Amino acid sequence: MGAAVSPAAAPRRPPVFGPEPWATVAGQEWCHWDLWFCMVAVFDHGGDLEPLEATFVAGLKDPLWGRDGIEAKLSHLADLRTRLAEVGLSPDGLVPPDAGTDKALIAKARRKVADRGLEGRAMTPAMVDTPRARLTRRVRTGRWSAFPVDPARFYRSFRRHVEVKDYISKGRSFGVVRRLEERLRRLDRDDLGAAERVSIRCRAGGCAPSIWRDAGLPSIGTRQLDVRCRNPRERSQRCACASDFQRIRGRRTLTVGGAIALGI
Repeated sequence: MGAAVSPAAAPRRPPVFGPEPWATVAGQEWCHWDLWFCMVAVFDHGGDLEPLEATFVAGLKDPLWGRDGIEAKLSHLADLRTRLAEVGLSPDGLVPPDAGTDKALIAKARRKVADRGLEGRAMTPAMVDTPRARLTRRVRTGRWSAFPVDPARFYRSFRRHVEVKDYISKGRSFGVVRRLEERLRRLDRDDLGAAERVSIRCRAGGCAPSIWRDAGLPSIGTRQLDVRCRNPRERSQRCACASDFQRIRGRRTLTVGGAIALGI
């Protein structure tokens, strides 16, 4: 008698976090977050997104809710409204007709929308690019063109290391800092003028708060991103140049990382 053969296990479904494509409706691609938001609006709020928005806004005042997660969901809700209006759909037009019989899917939609936590891999582009993020970006970069040397020249050299979709954990921060330090060493050459070198170090210093925000630490991992001046003469030259930057800004420092970047 031959050996018993066990039936092949069914392939596991990949986990769904939310930003993955769900379906194409009215010629546009929609993600799972779009479906979940619309399902909650249809089955809990009579097809209206306004009460859902009111729930999120009320959560902003609740200290037990994570503000970042709520702001991210409000940002996605605003983006969803815009995209629905562009194709002439209402929330019930996005929800499949048979969704009302899928109790597990309804429960999942309610749980996902109401969940207070929101990890990086679950975030849509709109959740990442919140109004707070856009305002912060404008505060940090909006006056660059008036600086003695425009830091935009060096922006792309540093931004890809910190302006990423995924969460930068404490463990990941070590590698990020090493890459930033290597970029800083390559760009900050002795043959550059003081204004250019200040501009480079301001860009490197401006990256640090983004990593601190994610890692939740006063330092990056157990390392410090050192963007200070390296000797008294260089410090004197850069501080003189820094005064020009500061006059343009009308503030004491250039950016959140300005004090670090200028070494003062």
